Amino acid sequence: MAGRRTERLSEQIREEVSLIIDGELTDPRIGLATITEARITPDLSHAKIFVSVTGSDEEIKATLTALNHAAGFIRLQLGYALRVRRTPELHFVHDDTVRAAERIEQILHEEEEKVKAKASGEETSEPTNSVAHPSEKIE
Repeated sequence: MAGRRTERLSEQIREEVSLIIDGELTDPRIGLATITEARITPDLSHAKIFVSVTGSDEEIKATLTALNHAAGFIRLQLGYALRVRRTPELHFVHDDTVRAAERIEQILHEEEEKVKAKASGEETSEPTNSVAHPSEKIE
């Protein structure tokens, strides 16, 4: 029962924090930030908010600093929206899954290009068979 409640509350926190950041925060340090996930502890006292930020490493650091600085305000606004007895403390963490996915895509694309180049190279030259046929006796 507690697991289902934390899941529902985590999803609601993710949605509400996203709305608060987009609508009520005016800090210029906050760049293009997307709330990707919220995880809440079983005792509902702490919430880890995963943020995906588009930009350079400096922009990511500045955005996370600004969000952690505004965590008290965001928590206050979140308390009004959630209507729970105790609003969890918020901890903002960078979510780098988008960068990791882009890197994987890049590697797969490079490997695909290598395979295409190798296949086109084999078509122009005669294939060489370095493996002996089983009927041939190697001496």
